[in-house]
Amino acid sequence: MTKAIINSTENSFFKKLKKIYSNKTHRTNSKKTILDGPHLIQAFMDSGGEVISLVTDESFISNEINLIIKKNSNKNIVTLSHELFTKISGLNSVTGLMALIDIPADRKYIRESGFHLLLDDIQDPGNLGAILRTNAASGNSLIFLSKGSCDLWAPKTIRGSQGAQFFLRCFENQDLLALIESFNFPTYSLSMNGDSIFNHQFPRDVGVILGNEGQGIDESLEQKAHKILSIPMQKNIESLNVSIAASIVMYEYARQLQLK
Repeated sequence: MTKAIINSTENSFFKKLKKIYSNKTHRTNSKKTILDGPHLIQAFMDSGGEVISLVTDESFISNEINLIIKKNSNKNIVTLSHELFTKISGLNSVTGLMALIDIPADRKYIRESGFHLLLDDIQDPGNLGAILRTNAASGNSLIFLSKGSCDLWAPKTIRGSQGAQFFLRCFENQDLLALIESFNFPTYSLSMNGDSIFNHQFPRDVGVILGNEGQGIDESLEQKAHKILSIPMQKNIESLNVSIAASIVMYEYARQLQLK
C-alpha cells in the first residue's frame, strides 16, 4: 500500500484526477474514470470491478469509508487536503472518498432477447443516468447509445445512474441505423402523434428509440422504425423529459409482459 498526502495543485496525480473527472477526451484517451462516493465504489466492487487507486479527503472519515479502504489495502491509497479534494469533486456535499478505475472495455453486441433501448444523441448526463437506473430497475439490461450521445462513464452520469451501468449491457458509439437493420424483431420510435403505448401490445423482443432532448429522433431513424408510439398527454403539456418518457415505456413493457 502506497501512502501519500497531497497539498499542491501542481502535483501530477492531482492534475491527472482533475482532468479525468472533468474532461471526456481525457477519460477516453486514458480509458479511466472516477467514482465519487463510497456508495458508488461499493456498487462497483459488488459488480466484480477492481479499483486502481482510492483517494481520500484528509478531513473526512466514516465507517463506510474505512471498510472500503480495508478491502483495498493492497491498492494505491492517496490522501488529498480537503481543499484539493473539493477542487476535483463536482458535488456540493463532499463524499470523502473517490476511486480511480479503468473504464470497462467496449462490448460487441451479440443478438439477444428482450427490450432493446436505443438512445439517439442524448445530451444531458443526468438524463442518461436516470434512464440507466430505471432500465435496471424495470428488469431490462440492453442499452445502445449513438455516437453523438453523452459520456456513459462521466462522473455525473455514474452518479445519476447510481452505478447502474456496472450491471447493465451498454453499447456506446453505435450506428443505430445499422443496428436496427440487424434486428430480426420490430423497432418502434417514441415520438409525438403516434399510437398510444397503452393501446399497443409489445412483443417480448423489441427495440425502442428515444431521441435528443431538443431535436427528438433523427428523421432517418424514425423512417426506419416499424411504428411510431407516443405517451398520451393532456393538451396543455407539450412534452415529457426524456428520462421520464423512458421510464414510462420501460415499465409499460414490463407490465405487459409481467416481468418480475
